[in-house]
Parts: sequence; structure tokens; C-alpha cells
Amino acid sequence: MSDFYSFQSWLYHTSIYQNLLRELPAPLNNIYFDSILCICLVLYLIYRLVETVHIIRYRKKIRKKQESDRKRRLEKDQEFHEREPKADEKEERIGRFFDSMESHFTGKMRTQETAGVCRPQKNRKSLGRKIFS
Repeated sequence: MSDFYSFQSWLYHTSIYQNLLRELPAPLNNIYFDSILCICLVLYLIYRLVETVHIIRYRKKIRKKQESDRKRRLEKDQEFHEREPKADEKEERIGRFFDSMESHFTGKMRTQETAGVCRPQKNRKSLGRKIFS
């Protein structure tokens, strides 16, 4: 409480209080009210300053996180674009392999058909639609 009284006496002897606040209407000309108002104002300003520092730190953290996410996304995109030609090449090789296998087997089938390799089906008994050997 002695700190509050010393603050009041200091405020009372300042030129701002002597020239300005003392001339204002009640309750603004009361030293007790002005002291409490001044303390509240200082506490509010300290609170706003601390809050501003917290906001600045938070935004800095968010920017850093966004930058790291952006870099990671760019690396993934670059990796994807590097893999894409390899995947296309592999897909094309598989397609050529299947085409060559298809042409190989169709050519083999044609030669067997023209050479008469297809054997007639003998000794098969049919019962309805099913054929049993």
C-alpha cells in the first residue's frame, strides 16, 4: 500500500496532473481515481505489449512451418516429375513385351493351323452339352 501512496504523491507533483488533470471535472480531478486509472492503463499497455510479442512469435513460427511445407511439397513435385519419365519408359517396355509375346503366340498358332497340327477329337463321349474323354 505504501507503493501506491508513493505513486500517488509522484503523480500529484507531475506537471501533467498540476496543469491538466486538476482542472478536469470530477472524478477526473481526483488523485485517487487518476492513480488507479493510470495503473490500469499501464497494466493494459504491458498486457498489449506482451500479447503483441506472442503474436509476432506465433506468426514467425507459422511462416517457418509454411516455408518448410512449401519446400517439402516442391521436393515431392520434383521427385514426381523425375519419376514420371521412368514410369512411362517402363510402361512402354512392358507394352512392347506384351505386343511381342502376342505376335509370337499368334504366329505360332497360325503355323500350327496351317501345318495341320490341330488333332481331331476322337474317343469322346458326349452327354448333353458336356464332353467327357
